[in-house]
Amino acid sequence: MLTPAEELGLSGSALASRVQRALHCLPEAVLARLIHRLREAALEQHLVYLHDGELEPVRILPCPITVLPDQLAYIHHITLGVQNALKRLPGLYLQDPAVAEILRLPEAEERWLRECWGTSQEEHNPLFGRLDAVVDFISPMWKDSLRFVEPNLSGIGGLHMVPTSERLIAGIMVPAIQGYDPDLQLTIGQDMRDLLTQVILEHTAAIGSGHRLCFVEPKYSGQGPDEQAEVARYLRTRHSLTVMHADSSELAVRGGRVWYGEELVDIAYRDYSVTDLLELQEEGIDVEPMRVRWPTPSAGSCSNS
Repeated sequence: MLTPAEELGLSGSALASRVQRALHCLPEAVLARLIHRLREAALEQHLVYLHDGELEPVRILPCPITVLPDQLAYIHHITLGVQNALKRLPGLYLQDPAVAEILRLPEAEERWLRECWGTSQEEHNPLFGRLDAVVDFISPMWKDSLRFVEPNLSGIGGLHMVPTSERLIAGIMVPAIQGYDPDLQLTIGQDMRDLLTQVILEHTAAIGSGHRLCFVEPKYSGQGPDEQAEVARYLRTRHSLTVMHADSSELAVRGGRVWYGEELVDIAYRDYSVTDLLELQEEGIDVEPMRVRWPTPSAGSCSNS
């Protein structure tokens, strides 16, 4: 007899097969036009990588990846467990010599952690991460196939690309697929940008700060995914938040507070590792704004964000 998980995997296989059969029914010329439309829409929606400052549209594959609700719930449960464990690592590193020995940081990075980690950080340590993993949802052994590759825990990529790609697939490909399988009902996942907003608002409430948010990344590098300006625009439009977008060199400390030009920053979401910031410091860039804490009596020695 099959286990419930194996039965679910076979159901996932059946669903994926339905989508693929409908997709294969599309005439070649129609499919080519849809793929071309996906490429155009990627440029329109700024789904791009930068290579030496040149825009390259992200290639969106036309076949939707299907996941059953029970499979999604399982992945959600497992990833929350992993994420909660990751949140405990800074405190464990500082308190347990055995953990510190296994996860030994370079001296300068450890000094930064010891100077910045305090009671407030222990109590209010939001973590909005992307846990890279592989899983075969259409296998009867899909649970056993799940393997985590690496955690991405600061300034994660995909915040704009993932929900925007899902919406383009839903708007361009799904209607064509449903033309050959009208009973097939597909819905997109939760928008990561809305989840980020929830984390930000919960954190600002916990530490008693304002909501003036600044995305901080190497804004002028001309390399890699170009997302944070788009995410900032989304949060301004959908959630009416005050959102800035800065390079670390554009921040300054005045009166014990962090400023971006003439705009006050309450909380930062950064796309820099501590190692990156230390390298910038060696180049003569003032990185102190990335260490300033929210000025409340209960706060620790450095920023909670």
